[in-house]
Amino acid sequence: MADQKGLQMELDWDFPKKVQQGDDGAYRWTYDTKAQGNSQPRKTMVFISAAVFVPIALIMLFMTWQYGELQALLFCLGMLAIGVGLPALIWVLLPPNPSFKMTEEYIESWPKGKGNNIHRYEGVRRVTMEPRVDRIRLKWAVTGLDVYVPREDYAFVRDYILARVPADAEKIY
Repeated sequence: MADQKGLQMELDWDFPKKVQQGDDGAYRWTYDTKAQGNSQPRKTMVFISAAVFVPIALIMLFMTWQYGELQALLFCLGMLAIGVGLPALIWVLLPPNPSFKMTEEYIESWPKGKGNNIHRYEGVRRVTMEPRVDRIRLKWAVTGLDVYVPREDYAFVRDYILARVPADAEKIY
């Protein structure tokens, strides 16, 4: 029964709004982007969507120009509205609030994609503290992780992470 309850906790990932230590010693929290007034995750998503869809829209503009200027422009604007505008609108209405589980060895993040989103402290090359946007950015050789922390818990999580990353990791304040 205890294993089933632990599994249920991992599947639900309904973590507290503030950093809290669980019975297993791990710290868990959910970062509520609306409550914290932070639009940085949305801006990042819009930038990535635009970086993907603007070149495609421009290529499609040139390819469809032969069918008429107005039709080509409307097609491209529609493509941008669907590829950039719709995800931005969904993000504003229903932001996917990230959740984190922090242990002595790793940080695990939700929502999960195909991987298990477990990020070990070993191998961290750079830690960038951005308290203005409630973010601690961890960078490994190939990957990275943005850890969003409620303002009142930011200093604790920062110090906890800094105590566990390699001593030679670059620290940017």
